Amino acid sequence: MDSVRSALQPLTHKLPAPIRDIGVSLLGETCYKSLLLDIDLESTDCLKLAISKGLGVGIIGASSIVKVPQIIKLVNSKSASGVSFLSYLLETAAYLIGLAYNFRQGFPISTYGETGLILVQNVVITALVVSFWRNFRRETCVIVAEPAGGPIN
Repeated sequence: MDSVRSALQPLTHKLPAPIRDIGVSLLGETCYKSLLLDIDLESTDCLKLAISKGLGVGIIGASSIVKVPQIIKLVNSKSASGVSFLSYLLETAAYLIGLAYNFRQGFPISTYGETGLILVQNVVITALVVSFWRNFRRETCVIVAEPAGGPIN
């Protein structure tokens, strides 16, 4: 372990300021020092925090491209055949509600950031479906649902 530490410490001590700032903002000053400067992998609390933050950032990164293949396929085919407008409209609304709730509650963006990225991709797909839909009428965007027994009072 000492040989790994002595090999890595010269690199971790010379990290550029922007990378250091990101590391400190994600891990905090104490855990940044413990894990990256001292390379102390015995600090289990900091190690758990780093794994948790790493997974959160990874999920956000992966979600930024999750629907890109479908967007590319829609653009290349210039057709929205087989894509449900209503499904994407409802999914987009659900993501918007979840995003607004998490933002309003002040939760860390690492816990809900993927919601915003998928929301943007859903908006793009919905816009493509509408643009390729030849018989699209504005009235189909308005969805009014009333329970079978009449309005709820």
